[in-house]
Amino acid sequence: MSSTYRLRRQNSSHPRVRDTVIKFKTDFQKQCLLNCCEERKWVLTDSEDDWNIYWANVAKVRRIFNLESGIRLRDDQIVNHFPNHYELTRKDMMVKNIKRYKKQLEKQGQSKTAQLMDFVPLSYNLPADYPIFEDEFRRQVMYREQLKKKVDKESDASTSVPSMSSSSVTHLFHSKQRGLKWILKPSSRAQGSGIVIINRLSQLKRWTNSSKYNSNETYVISKYIEKPLLIGGRKFDLRLFALVVSYRPLKIYMYSQGFARFSNVKYTTER
Repeated sequence: MSSTYRLRRQNSSHPRVRDTVIKFKTDFQKQCLLNCCEERKWVLTDSEDDWNIYWANVAKVRRIFNLESGIRLRDDQIVNHFPNHYELTRKDMMVKNIKRYKKQLEKQGQSKTAQLMDFVPLSYNLPADYPIFEDEFRRQVMYREQLKKKVDKESDASTSVPSMSSSSVTHLFHSKQRGLKWILKPSSRAQGSGIVIINRLSQLKRWTNSSKYNSNETYVISKYIEKPLLIGGRKFDLRLFALVVSYRPLKIYMYSQGFARFSNVKYTTER
């Protein structure tokens, strides 16, 4: 840590009077960021200590909030990240923390609140959870095979035209589809990079032996939602924006506008 930061820690008992001019510091020379700040008449500074707003990179935020350094921000200083923010923004960390929170609620007897966490599909972190995932995959394969035998038996026993429910169940068992679909995503990538969809364990094993697999990365594999909410037969997602200014107490500002992104092709499970 720089000597300036250490000096600030030593003098933290003497609060400063906030300047009338807001000073911002940034690790990123992005024009959109600079324009946004300058439009508000904020002044750019490269000072290690004399700033009000710091748009910092993740590594710098970790150093600022390092417990060993003893550094604490002044009341007139804010940064763009919370410490350990990756506990929510990384896919593997998010899965881990949602599972932990759900178990905590169940232990406290808040079963109804715990059920709210079921909006996340069944998910596992790989490679750590692979044995558990494999057991669940095989269990679902056995269940589907038993269900198929039951449907076939009912169809053979009936001379009438199969009902819509029987037809829709039979549709689940595509000749090339061994089990339910699972979607695999790298934990720390974005914009659809590295996503793989599988329905056989052999596909996953082939993928881990291919050049697409990075042994230094962790992955999240989730049960694929085969009946998603559609608009006009197309998948979509909503982009909403929130500003979290405090966790204790929790204080969030929701932006009044957002946007939706639609697939350019209609959704189907046939491909």
